Amino acid sequence: MTLFTGPAGENPLGIEGLVRRLIERSYSGSIIFEQWPRPASVLRENPMPRPKRADEQ
Repeated sequence: MTLFTGPAGENPLGIEGLVRRLIERSYSGSIIFEQWPRPASVLRENPMPRPKRADEQ
């Protein structure tokens, strides 16, 4: 999956500015970047199956 599309895929200044501000503010947490593909039909309808644990058969 592409990490960034649209303007950020061509010019990283916006992402670099965001990261710089987060570092300056000593941010320590999680960030979720969502991507809404076009066409939406490329989204998976069924999630990938979960791997079995060692104690499962």
